[in-house]
Amino acid sequence: MEAQLNYKKQPKYWQAKSHELANVMRSSISSRSNAAINLSVYKHHVITSALRAIAYDREIEGEYLRIIFSDGSQPTSFPCGVLQLDNNNAPLSAEEVPKEKITKVGLMSLRHPEMDYLVDFYAIENKEIAMLDSTAEEESLAYSTTLNLLNSPNLNEGGEIWVYHTGLEPVVIGFYRAITTVLSWRKEQGITQNLVLRPWIYTAKGAARIEQYNTDSPGASEFNYAHLPCWW
Repeated sequence: MEAQLNYKKQPKYWQAKSHELANVMRSSISSRSNAAINLSVYKHHVITSALRAIAYDREIEGEYLRIIFSDGSQPTSFPCGVLQLDNNNAPLSAEEVPKEKITKVGLMSLRHPEMDYLVDFYAIENKEIAMLDSTAEEESLAYSTTLNLLNSPNLNEGGEIWVYHTGLEPVVIGFYRAITTVLSWRKEQGITQNLVLRPWIYTAKGAARIEQYNTDSPGASEFNYAHLPCWW
C-alpha cells in the first residue's frame, strides 16, 4: 500500500497578508487616481494570492491594476475580474493528482540550484533577466516567456502544472499576468477549465551549502513547499 501523501498548505498569516494586499489593490483600482502600487515591497507569495484575488473578482471586471517598482519603472497593468471559478469543475487536491499528470516547473533558473533535482525545467532563464535594464522589463520578459510556455500544443487538452517559486517579484507578476491572459482566452474560446496552475512556496528553515546540493537537499524535496490556491 502506498503511503498517504500530505502536502503543506499555506500558513494562515500568509492568507491574512494576501487578503490585506488584495484590499489595497481594490482601493487603488476604485479610486479616481488609480495610483500605481509599488509591489517591490511585498513578498512574492503574498503578491501571488492577492493577484489571484483580483483576477477572479467579477465586481472589478474590466478594470486594471497599475503597478510600479522601486526603480520607478511601470509594467503593463494587471487585468482584473477576467477569470471565473467553476466550482463544478474544481481541480483535484494536490494529494489526488496522478503523478504522471504533473509537470513541475521552476520559476527561474540558478536562484535555488537544489531545485534542479525537483523540477522538470525552468520557465525563465536567469541569464536573460540579468541582461535587462529595468524591473518592468523583467516583468515583460517573464510575461512573454510564460505565454510561449502555456501556448504549447502539449497543453491543448489541459494539464496540471506545479510552479515552484524562486522569488523575484517582477518575474512572479509577469508569470501570473501571462497565466491570467491564457486562462481568460481559453474561457472565451469555450475550452474546458482543465489547465491548472498550482503555486508552491519553499517553507523549510535553513539551506544547504552549495557543495551539498543533491537529491537530499531541503529545496529538492516537494514536501518542503506549501501550495497556494490554484489558478484554473
